[in-house]
Amino acid sequence: MREIIKSLANGKNELFGIELCGTSYCDANYKIKRECVKVNRFAYIISGKGTVVVDGKRERLEACDVYYLAEGENHYYYADANEPWTQIWFNVTGPICKELISIYGLCDKRVFKNCRVFSYFDEFVKNVGTSTDTKETLKENAIILHQIISEMAECVKQSAIQLQNEAELMRDYIESNYTRQIKNSDLAKMIERSESQAIRIFKKAFLTTPYDYAIERRLGVAKQMLKSTSMTVKDIAASLGFTNEHYFSSCFKAREGLTPLKYRKS
Repeated sequence: MREIIKSLANGKNELFGIELCGTSYCDANYKIKRECVKVNRFAYIISGKGTVVVDGKRERLEACDVYYLAEGENHYYYADANEPWTQIWFNVTGPICKELISIYGLCDKRVFKNCRVFSYFDEFVKNVGTSTDTKETLKENAIILHQIISEMAECVKQSAIQLQNEAELMRDYIESNYTRQIKNSDLAKMIERSESQAIRIFKKAFLTTPYDYAIERRLGVAKQMLKSTSMTVKDIAASLGFTNEHYFSSCFKAREGLTPLKYRKS
């Protein structure tokens, strides 16, 4: 474990302060646990992996990710045992940080994936101790902090767009293949994520799981076929990809409150 830590003499004013900053080359034993912290911590993961826990919520991080820990929170962060992270970071105080986080709508965000702001962090840390003009250093680094938070907000925006696109891709696949047995593993492979992630992304976008969406899509078509064709329940079930008419009837009744035949007659 090796750390390069810098501080700024008299490094604060009524709006902004720099407590400490530096670079931590962590080992597998790196663990930090604090309660009701009095600073805001920003860190960029240069390499390796680690975990941040804020008020019980656990987030995994890797290279190019950023985490922000707000003043007043309980937090715990630690390096991965096999690939411990190297991080560049700074701890700051003052109302500017809280105001910027609020303005950019990041009050409930703590982890920012693939947020490529190393150059800003590097400049922030290099500024500390370079000049004897503390006021100028505070001014320059307050501007850098604003740039970092702006980029964090942009990462959130781009992540939301990407997740929506992935959800729509899965939905379109279901729409085109609802008569087939669609596996979560197929959907996950399509967007290059785990099955649990794929389900979570879909559910956040459409308020239902891929399985239930496919079932509802099938049953919607089944209702049309029951009313507009003379096909048997067995044939309708088979044409829509249900394993058998009994399973189809069970699904239909569970959602519609009627058996297929009673629905047809209603």
